[in-house]
Amino acid sequence: MRILSTKKGNDRSKSMALNLLATLCQGSAEISGIFRHVQALLIDSEGTSKALCLDSLSLTKNVLASDNHDPKDIRASLETTLLPQLCEAVHEQWYKLIAEALRALAQVPRFFPDSASVCDQLVNAVEPLLAAHDVDQEIKECALKAAGNLLVFCKVREDQSSRLLQLLLERLKNETTRIAAIKTLSFVGACDLSPILAEAVQAMRNFLQLSSRGLKQSSLEALDI
Repeated sequence: MRILSTKKGNDRSKSMALNLLATLCQGSAEISGIFRHVQALLIDSEGTSKALCLDSLSLTKNVLASDNHDPKDIRASLETTLLPQLCEAVHEQWYKLIAEALRALAQVPRFFPDSASVCDQLVNAVEPLLAAHDVDQEIKECALKAAGNLLVFCKVREDQSSRLLQLLLERLKNETTRIAAIKTLSFVGACDLSPILAEAVQAMRNFLQLSSRGLKQSSLEALDI
């Protein structure tokens, strides 16, 4: 941790420290201290290299994805330190940073099922990227994953849910994102899909008439759910 907090350490040593923490955090760890160091790296955007920011986001994603930490510690540490920086990271220029920020944000909803303020922050960060057409394919797929987790784990408002579902339907109708959108539909199948259900079923019905086995299989699985 001392390597991360000193300005004398070079990027390579800090990156190795972050990778070591990512491994250690599969077990128990002092979450608030880790998040404070990550926050400092993300805030200092001019002094922190893009590669080091990427490692910081990957570490955060690994911590949030692990089941070995007390959810209370995660909630407290996120709300008081890191969440604003994660949301801000989706505005970076490098697509890998944006995608990794979305992967980290996708892990957040399950820790805040009843927090309207956190839900609003997440929707504001994810929705523009879900709607964007001129972004990398990796970003589109990560945005779909993050939106799916929002719909399943957070109590999003009706207007937010409607917008996210309409964007999901748009992705379903787009050739480059339709398989990822079908997987997201499968994941959110227990939610209220009534705003898009008829059109989504019709789209997947049409997919069954195409020659792609993978597309047919994904469509059948989603329809079954």
